[in-house]
Amino acid sequence: MDVHWSAPVRIELAPGQYRIISSTLEAATFLLKEWPDGDESIAVWARRVCQETFTGVRAAEDARSAFFLACRNAGLRTMP
Repeated sequence: MDVHWSAPVRIELAPGQYRIISSTLEAATFLLKEWPDGDESIAVWARRVCQETFTGVRAAEDARSAFFLACRNAGLRTMP
């Protein structure tokens, strides 16, 4: 079940190219299929938080926060 967030996370993928992520499902998909090369440990952690949101262990805002922190840690420019 997809859980929409109270506010989306906007990511700059390249200069002038943005992606808006507004739900846990979108974040999990991005983390699995579009994550940039580099350290995967933060992405693995964020994916686990997303999974826990799907199973009801965590709130949707936990997934949003984890996704935002993972993006920042990976050096992606984000705007909350």
